[in-house]
Parts: sequence; C-alpha cells; structure tokens
Amino acid sequence: MYNCLNVGVCGGFENDIDNSTCVICDAPRPPMEELMAVFKVELKKKAAEEKAAAALNADSDDEEGEALHHIRLKKLRRDIRHIISHD
Repeated sequence: MYNCLNVGVCGGFENDIDNSTCVICDAPRPPMEELMAVFKVELKKKAAEEKAAAALNADSDDEEGEALHHIRLKKLRRDIRHIISHD
C-alpha cells in the first residue's frame, strides 16, 4: 500500500502498490525508490519510538525497585531495633 501524494485532491488515499495510478485522482504512483525511502524513514522512526519507550519503561522499573529497596531497609531497621530492645 502507498499513500497518494496528491493530498489536496484525494486526501492521500491509500492505494494498492500494484496500482500505477491513484484510484481516486489518477495521479501517478511515485517511483518505487521513493516509496522505499519513505518506508525506511517510517521504519527508523518506529524503531526509535520503541527504543525510547523501552528506556522509559526501564527507568520506571528502576524507580520502583529503588522504592521497594527503601521499604525493605526501613522494615529491616525496625526489626533490628525490635530485636535489640528485647535483649
């Protein structure tokens, strides 16, 4: 599939790659090299977005882990004080 470049007439209608012209406005299909270049740019953009989302998710996991670590330390401190006070 490819989007027609004649956005003003047909709104960038999505055509089958086998069509040599747009079904709506009869604009010629861009050369395959141009379509592949657009596809590669979109692919790189998607990969960058996924990488950013993964990094953001990893940061939030670290923050949750830190919070859990602090809670465990507080409970351990409480338990140690309890043991010491009962000896």
